[in-house]
Amino acid sequence: CDGVDSDCDGSGGSVRAVIGPIEYATIQGAIDAAVDGDTVSICPGTHLEPLEIPDYAQIDLESFSREPDDTVLDGEGMRQILSIGDDAEVRLLGLTFRDGAAIYNAPVPGFLSNGGAVNSCGASLSIEGCHFTDNSCWNYGGAVAMRNEPERACGHESEQPIVLEITDSVFEGNFGSDYGGGGAIALVAAGSGELSVSGSEIRDSRSGYVGGGIYTEVCGDLEISIRDSVLEDCETSYDGGGLYAAAQGTIDLQITASEISGHVTGYEGGAIFLEADLDVEVSMDEVTFDDNFSDYKGGAMRIEGEGGATVQLADSDWTDN
Repeated sequence: CDGVDSDCDGSGGSVRAVIGPIEYATIQGAIDAAVDGDTVSICPGTHLEPLEIPDYAQIDLESFSREPDDTVLDGEGMRQILSIGDDAEVRLLGLTFRDGAAIYNAPVPGFLSNGGAVNSCGASLSIEGCHFTDNSCWNYGGAVAMRNEPERACGHESEQPIVLEITDSVFEGNFGSDYGGGGAIALVAAGSGELSVSGSEIRDSRSGYVGGGIYTEVCGDLEISIRDSVLEDCETSYDGGGLYAAAQGTIDLQITASEISGHVTGYEGGAIFLEADLDVEVSMDEVTFDDNFSDYKGGAMRIEGEGGATVQLADSDWTDN
């Protein structure tokens, strides 16, 4: 039973998940039975099921203990772990996602090329207290991809921005291929997008193209907030060793009380690369940039804003870039 018990009390059995007092033999069975507002609690152990949350669902998926080391969702290096449907609103709490793989044109049915652990086409995704380790993809988001771009057609403007919130989570050792972006995280939107990272660590991730740690690209406006977090030791062959952000509208980047260090890029923006068709606004307070490297322009940061760029720095250290 791989450590999974009948009612998540350690007694042993065949139940994998519960919704309140109701037990389910599979996690997918619990997801299928859930209605909007439900919380699916996954029992401790290592689970090998590929999972799918349907379009428009509004549910939480959590470990029973809320301790990520207790409950592991494992892709065994050969499948994507969780797919989230259109316009869904989902929270993931206290889970470990390990060895997920999204590989283009793979022989096993169900493979997708984005989001080795989690691929979301939803309206909002909240990740709280989760660990993502050793996940990989062929295209965007080695660990997590959030995207609503219909054939990447920027003529389509969504009424609401897609929102990705990451809190108290760890991303380590994730990998994106040479064809897309975001060794750990990718957010791609036909309209506008919002990314929030708080109290989290993103490290030791790589993309063969852009955004060694984080890749964002939207057709509208883009807001990024990084607070009380560490972004370190990520690498990419082209732009944005730690973070790559591109928008056809404006970019608003705010970083507070965070460390951004040890990133490497083969072209521009050793730690951060920003490119917008309109204005770029950057605000940093108590931020450390240390030991970042670019082979061409912007050892720490490179900004290209056709409408102009404003950078405000307070109590920040920039060394050895």
